[in-house]
Amino acid sequence: QFEQTEAFCKRHKLILDASLTYEDLGRSSFRGQNRDLGALGRFLEAARSGGFRYGSCRRVSRQVARKALRLIEDIIETGVTIATINPERFYDEAALDDAFALIEMLLISIRANEESARKSERVGDVWAKRRQKAREEGKPVTARCPAWLEIKDEKYRVVKSKAVVVKQIIDWCADGHGAPSILKLLHDKKIPNPASGKPKWSLAYVQMLMRDRRTIGEYQPRKLSN
Repeated sequence: QFEQTEAFCKRHKLILDASLTYEDLGRSSFRGQNRDLGALGRFLEAARSGGFRYGSCRRVSRQVARKALRLIEDIIETGVTIATINPERFYDEAALDDAFALIEMLLISIRANEESARKSERVGDVWAKRRQKAREEGKPVTARCPAWLEIKDEKYRVVKSKAVVVKQIIDWCADGHGAPSILKLLHDKKIPNPASGKPKWSLAYVQMLMRDRRTIGEYQPRKLSN
């Protein structure tokens, strides 16, 4: 994609400044996380301070059209011209007053949102099938599992050398030890952490093990909502 941006700038005789980039890796533009929590929000603040003229934006937003257009207006009204590669367009303040340009931006936003919605539904269907297999056939939902388990022949298997450490922590908890006390015992006895294999522990991990219901065989799937 960077090569496309370079080619675009050459065609339009623009100088590409690659010294400063804003990336939203792992932030959903479908849910607006890139603006609320990510680099897009920082870019918008920088634009308001007058730090940019052109912005080459990929996936500015995949939210519903009205929210996407509102974001595009916010960016352009800072004085930034948004350049798009497909289609090759420049959107500036004049474009906001151009009915055809607005309709085009609206249609692009609708298409992007619909694509993300379909992708979200497909991913949701895949996870639903995995959870169903877990309930009906006992198959693991993912390849990731607690540190004291492993997957063999599509089944969870207990790693005894690691499970005994977790059991010891639960036993200490049952005897009345709190997390700080258990942490000290683990370090004093140089007991290896089942996750890393090294005798290094954190209070947060000990606390997690003390309340983690996976230690008694329960697994509760969760769905992230915004």
